[in-house]
Amino acid sequence: MHGAASARLQPGQPRDAAFADLRTAVADLAPSPGRHDADWPGLACVCADAPRMPDWVLYRPSLCVVAQGAKEAELGGEIYRYDAFHYLVSGAPLPARSQIVEATLQRPFYSVSLAVDLAA
Repeated sequence: MHGAASARLQPGQPRDAAFADLRTAVADLAPSPGRHDADWPGLACVCADAPRMPDWVLYRPSLCVVAQGAKEAELGGEIYRYDAFHYLVSGAPLPARSQIVEATLQRPFYSVSLAVDLAA
C-alpha cells in the first residue's frame, strides 16, 4: 500500500468545482448508503451517512478516490487517511482494518474505487 498522495487537477479547473462534479457523479452511482458496483468492471462507489466502526477488509489492487468525507485504513500499525485531498493506491492484495471516519446526513461520505487486474 502506498501512502496517500494529492490528486491532480486539469489546468484552470478550480478544485472545488472538480470535486463538486465528482461528488455529483458518485452520488448518482451510489444514491443510498452502502457499496454500489457500477456497470464498468471493477468500478464501485460507496456512500455512508455516518462514521462506521472499524472492520477488517481485504484491499484488492486498486485506486480509491474520496469525493467527500474521509476514511482510514490501518496496515501494520500505520494509519493511512484518505479524503478529498488524498487518494489510496493498493498494489497488492492486503488485509487492513478500515473505517469511514467523516460522514453525516448533511455531508455523506462518497468514494469511488477502481480495481486493477494485475494479471492483464
